[in-house]
Amino acid sequence: MLSGVLKFYGFASRKGDVEQEVIIQAGKTAISPPEYWHKVEFIKENTQFKVEFYAKEGSSIVVENLSART
Repeated sequence: MLSGVLKFYGFASRKGDVEQEVIIQAGKTAISPPEYWHKVEFIKENTQFKVEFYAKEGSSIVVENLSART
């Protein structure tokens, strides 16, 4: 979180009930597992955050999405 506050909602399935709610403050981080249904809600108007994606080198998602420029 770069600034502000947001609430993270996690769902057991696409149309399932909320199974977790996490408040994330500025300066903190949170990790969501791959293919986990979720949404976020800004709690403060000045909220800014960054999303980073990670994948194991050589995994199928990496191989399937290699850029033509590499």
